[in-house]
Amino acid sequence: MTVIALDGPAGSGKSTVARLVADRLGFEVLDTGAMYRAIAFAVLGRDADPSDAAVATAAAEQVQVELRDGRVFVDGADATAAVRGPEVSGAGASCAHPGVRTALRWLQRDWMIQHGNGVVEGATSVPSSSPTPR
Repeated sequence: MTVIALDGPAGSGKSTVARLVADRLGFEVLDTGAMYRAIAFAVLGRDADPSDAAVATAAAEQVQVELRDGRVFVDGADATAAVRGPEVSGAGASCAHPGVRTALRWLQRDWMIQHGNGVVEGATSVPSSSPTPR
């Protein structure tokens, strides 16, 4: 399994570089930021506060997030446009609670197991060996 992780501040070109590297190597890109925004979207959809660690963690543990063909699906519904909107983007950073990070780390590991190789954009936690899926 080959994992290339790119991290950096907003607007630094992570997405562009991730796509170029992935295209060159024939890998897919995992946008971890989209995962966090998907959790914020789910929390907001429940009329809850994304800054509430318990609520955000519960959502991260219960909601099904799937990244496929550049699209973001939350519980099976295409939420691509919504997760890029200002309301969700503003709430996304507040979903970086330890419980959310743990839940999403498992999702990221599952994605890598399924894909075998990948460019992980915005990654702070990627598998270091063959992880066990949850």
